[in-house]
Amino acid sequence: MARASDPSEPGAEPPAGGPVGTPADGPWSYRGGRRRRPSFLVVVMDCVRASDFPGGAVGVAGLPTIEALRHESIVFERAASVAPWTIPAHASLFTGRYPWEHRAHAKGRLQLDEAAPRLPSLLRPYGYRSLLLSANPLLSPAFGLTAGFDAAAWSEWWEPYVRMTPSSHRPRELGERRAPAPSVFQRIHDSPLVGLLHRSADVVYRHPFLVDGANRFLQRLLFPRDPSYAPVAGWIEPTFDAWLRSLPPDAPYFTVVNLLDAHEPYFADPEVVRSLRDYLRYVRTPQDRPSVISGRWAPTPTELDLIRRLYRASLKVVDQRLSALIDILRRSGRWDDTYLILTSDHGQAFGEHGTMFHMHRADEPLLRIPLWVRAPGGRGGGATAVGWASLVDIAPTVLAAAGAIDLGGCSGVPLSLLERAERPDPLPAMADGLALDQERRQLTEERQRWVDRVWAAAYRGDLKVVFNISDGALTAFNIRDDPAETHDLWSEGDPRLAPLAAEARRVASELGSGAAAERSDDVEERLRSWGYI
Repeated sequence: MARASDPSEPGAEPPAGGPVGTPADGPWSYRGGRRRRPSFLVVVMDCVRASDFPGGAVGVAGLPTIEALRHESIVFERAASVAPWTIPAHASLFTGRYPWEHRAHAKGRLQLDEAAPRLPSLLRPYGYRSLLLSANPLLSPAFGLTAGFDAAAWSEWWEPYVRMTPSSHRPRELGERRAPAPSVFQRIHDSPLVGLLHRSADVVYRHPFLVDGANRFLQRLLFPRDPSYAPVAGWIEPTFDAWLRSLPPDAPYFTVVNLLDAHEPYFADPEVVRSLRDYLRYVRTPQDRPSVISGRWAPTPTELDLIRRLYRASLKVVDQRLSALIDILRRSGRWDDTYLILTSDHGQAFGEHGTMFHMHRADEPLLRIPLWVRAPGGRGGGATAVGWASLVDIAPTVLAAAGAIDLGGCSGVPLSLLERAERPDPLPAMADGLALDQERRQLTEERQRWVDRVWAAAYRGDLKVVFNISDGALTAFNIRDDPAETHDLWSEGDPRLAPLAAEARRVASELGSGAAAERSDDVEERLRSWGYI
């Protein structure tokens, strides 16, 4: 009698059958290659919104890697984040649970409980090795977001600001889940200039020319032969390469990479800022969300246009970095048995509904995100999915494709079920207001009422219902015909809207409307350094 496969063996066959409702063949079930289990690379393009992504209403052109991937991927055009900012969105991606369930949001603990089941731990019994590489400093132990991964590295708070290019990027050490900075950056980190930057993080966003000018000066001083700006956390690609080469040839892997190049502050990209006049216009333009929230700054149409152009140009950097990651997979011989999941944690606003950048509201620019799945070999590529999808669906998708019978109690559903069918229930999302009491104290009562509101949204078909828990108001929109959400369709007697309203009310009740909890000094410092306070 043949011995049953041990799921802890890297080369073991996945258990027969798979989760109920998961197709046994096609792009969602992998059999073949020298590794019997597929590997997974999830690339989170921080702040990339669906409308500016290829295939969106005003998609950026000239992104060759992403455009090529589109023909090899199953595209979920109806995809929404669970929340309009980093921490609750990534916590949901890692756990397959909504923010009101894992409680890592502004009205909850904010930190993800280390005991919460999460995807890398659920994959470990099947022989998977896991890695988290994040350019976003918030994906750190301070918020409980690195637990469960075999290895992790994340940016220091200053790295998104200090963008200089050494002759070559060095991989980071991963032995203790922490990445010591390259020596040149460590010298920068210890310098008085960066200490001043840390103490005045809000000034950086209000006057971006300070950091832009410092970068240009130090770039010429330290790397005179390389005048170009570096991508944020340029150590990610070589670290991923080195980690892959350290794995046994038959070991499947699960890796999450966060790319931060589309996150503010946006520096003077040469594709947009081509003259001294343009540069002077750029450096006078603030980029700080707190000033918008407090009412100190209302961007003009000209300022909005310039920041938006810089944002769109940043997607070309994302495209280049994605190309580098794929090249690493090809050189390692792992591309043909790797699922590539391309998504974002949330969108980005440029003046819509009085909002800049992200957080605080449940509008389409903030919640709608790209979500593409490229199966090994590009199988099923070019298809457009029918159902609404969410970040909570990534964990059960990975578990199902890996052959796991138990989906770990995920609230999401495998994306395979949404390719050709509607989601069984309305898709919920939320926005959770201010993260710290200190933020409230900086605002007038009127501004607090405008900003610190809890919103719950529900999607089905072309309809979206939004519930404002602070005043009990409901609004509804046909987001296909009215993507700017300017024409309210809410009617109490409309049977199409009733189930969406019920779902939004349920989510709002679970989130609550209380004040943000007191946070540790470390948490507060990280949020301040990254412009959230």
